[in-house]
Amino acid sequence: MRETIRKRRDALLHRYRTTEVLDVDAIWEVVRGEAASKADEEPILGSYFHATILNHTNFRSALSFRLASKLDNPMLPTMLIRDVIDEAMGDDGEIL
Repeated sequence: MRETIRKRRDALLHRYRTTEVLDVDAIWEVVRGEAASKADEEPILGSYFHATILNHTNFRSALSFRLASKLDNPMLPTMLIRDVIDEAMGDDGEIL
């Protein structure tokens, strides 16, 4: 079973290495459109879609928000963590 997983992983890695870089902004707009549609269909999930997707104009912003939310703790608040993540992403274009 591990061999099968390893082969599939290697095939995926090869495929993604040989394809062109995708336009993240275009993909993000599609994701936002789908999230807006789902937020209308499922009002209970609307606040989640707004907080995690719709309130962010780009993927980078949404990712830093999500990572900071996951890393939040009493010693280090979410917004401080997010500032550090945003600074790191801004300093190193390879991150995203």
